[in-house]
Amino acid sequence: MCLLENAVFIELMRRGCELYYFSGKNECDFLIKENLQITEAIQVVYGLTAENYPRETDGLYEAMQTFSIPHGTIIVFDELNYDVDLPNGVRIIPAYEWLTIKREEIIN
Repeated sequence: MCLLENAVFIELMRRGCELYYFSGKNECDFLIKENLQITEAIQVVYGLTAENYPRETDGLYEAMQTFSIPHGTIIVFDELNYDVDLPNGVRIIPAYEWLTIKREEIIN
């Protein structure tokens, strides 16, 4: 697990989240469970590149489909310098922004 994933994990625990990991055909770093239901999927990647884009988005999207989650989040270390075609419901947010906003603002 990289330092960025550790920072996200610590923040999710600080926020009181019940966390799980998804491993199907692909993998997703964090699933958040609330009231007996998986409500959020988060993928963490230091830098999103053309090489790792399919792996990172496929795992997140598979988790979203498996648990019928309408929104998924990819947390990256810094701003993206290029446009990417994201699956429906997937958003990218820099870690510095994600770490400083309230959870309700992320979901909406």
